Amino acid sequence: MGRQLFQSTTATSDIALRLLRLEERVMLLEAALARLAAETTTPPEVRLGDEPADGGARDGR
Repeated sequence: MGRQLFQSTTATSDIALRLLRLEERVMLLEAALARLAAETTTPPEVRLGDEPADGGARDGR
């Protein structure tokens, strides 16, 4: 019984470690995606086809 409990505890610990590693990878992927989105997102004021409301220069002149 003691050996079975030890194996069960070891298996649970192994699963917990794998989950922690997976969580770390997910966090790294989320951070990478956020950086990529920040680098590739075009601000609304420079999108093609968007004309300023005043019909003039984009800087407000």
